[in-house]
Amino acid sequence: MNWRRFRILCLVVLVVGVAAASVVFGQAAPAPGPDSVAGLRAAAHELVLQQSEMGWRSYVQGDSSDQASLYRKYEYLFTEKSIKMARAAWQTEPDADQKRALEFFLHYLETEYVGDQTAELNDIETDLEAALPVLVGGKLVPYRELDGLIANEPDRARRAVLSAEEYRTYRLLNAVILNRLLDKSHRLAKELGYADYLALAVSAKMFDLEDMLAKGREFLDLSEKAYLKLFDEVSTIPRAEFRRSDISPLLSAKSFDRFFPKDNLMPAAYKLFEGLGLGEIAHHKIQVDDRPLPTKVPRAACFPIRVPQDVRLTIKPIGGVGDYSALFHEFGHAQHFANSTTPIWEFQQLGTNAVTEAYAYLMESMPERETWLAANTTMTPAERAKFRRQVGLAKLYMARRYLAKVLYETELHRGVAEPQKRYQYWLSRAYGFQLTDEESTRYLTDLDSLLYAADYAQAFYLEAMLDTYLRAHFGAAWWTNKKAGEFLQGLWKDANKWTGIELAHKLGFPGFDNKLLFDYIMQVAGEAAR
Repeated sequence: MNWRRFRILCLVVLVVGVAAASVVFGQAAPAPGPDSVAGLRAAAHELVLQQSEMGWRSYVQGDSSDQASLYRKYEYLFTEKSIKMARAAWQTEPDADQKRALEFFLHYLETEYVGDQTAELNDIETDLEAALPVLVGGKLVPYRELDGLIANEPDRARRAVLSAEEYRTYRLLNAVILNRLLDKSHRLAKELGYADYLALAVSAKMFDLEDMLAKGREFLDLSEKAYLKLFDEVSTIPRAEFRRSDISPLLSAKSFDRFFPKDNLMPAAYKLFEGLGLGEIAHHKIQVDDRPLPTKVPRAACFPIRVPQDVRLTIKPIGGVGDYSALFHEFGHAQHFANSTTPIWEFQQLGTNAVTEAYAYLMESMPERETWLAANTTMTPAERAKFRRQVGLAKLYMARRYLAKVLYETELHRGVAEPQKRYQYWLSRAYGFQLTDEESTRYLTDLDSLLYAADYAQAFYLEAMLDTYLRAHFGAAWWTNKKAGEFLQGLWKDANKWTGIELAHKLGFPGFDNKLLFDYIMQVAGEAAR
């Protein structure tokens, strides 16, 4: 796994863990070795366990990362010979579940072949960011603290100063490591027989790229008028003067933080899952680390170490709306994995992440709803309406951002000239204000491994489908209905077996629907109770 690229993701880092290494399709596995697919799979169990434990310690405790040493220990896994063996097993396997599992395992070996040979570069990037200090107000602070400082800084000029430190760091990372990492990843994908890195990513993500590109362009057009109207209503800064450093304060809804106290954060989450009949799992199967460690990555994250018995969640709460969104999001991931019953390791840990992101966003939407707000906050009806319009803006922003990122990253991997300019074009289009050249230095730092942006984009569509289905079958306040919890458990038992489009079909939808997504978000932003 490309640990560093996953850590950069905005709202979640899904760290691959393992189930017991003795379970392979429900049978005892042979000793690890390079001479059989079963042996390779058993060895992969052990490797990803060690990777995920190291990832947890690095993310939560700031420990040094040494993924390269783990790859060296299991280097026989990620060879052309091993990949050919897995491909042959997949092609000849008659059982549907085992064939899907072997397909996931083949994708794992291929992408880890790239990860194996880029591990040292990723470790350099991880360690640079963990150790790098930046100058803030005459004092050196950890680089990892910058995002939080910018998001919580009320003064625009001060935010601009802090952002200048970020852009200097981006230029350093671009020059020192990220261009090298991108070039090497492209070369390695071709060694595997793919036309380019993009083809490898699409194969691993198992989605229709051309359909997603078309959907992205259409959604930007469909949502633009409403998005810009919401933007102008909510923002106190004219779009012509707006800067990237103003995004977090605009979307964070900090003026409503007083309604989301830190002390009620965990009780609110547990109350939600108790209403769904999932309280026992939330309380006792999911380990939550909410310590304010100084070297801890501020972004909340779910680490499914051993599915389903060891699922961990990290958050660094400071109080306010952002804490509730982040915790509910990561609990969506955690519940998904902690409720898994499949014994098949590949379904527990591998596959695509579009489906688990959908469950995470569905749970993140809980504190945005009229009914939840009325029952759990002291907001007046007028305050709730204002808050939900701000939430609607944020949801439109996120959908537009990630669809634009799929468009940009596709062009980047296809070798477009001046990729920084293309990043500037697509993200400016999505955001509704013009990014400067300096702000666009993020064009490599804001690059998701293996087109992970497509998982997020699919997740937004799936969130709308899930909510539509749950409301139709279990009522407008479905999260208070234990039968809705049972339905979700029925989906979660298969863990990551399904692709995004397959979940859509299971819910009765023919495909990703721009109108459904747009209407869902606009209802969140509107006055009608949800």
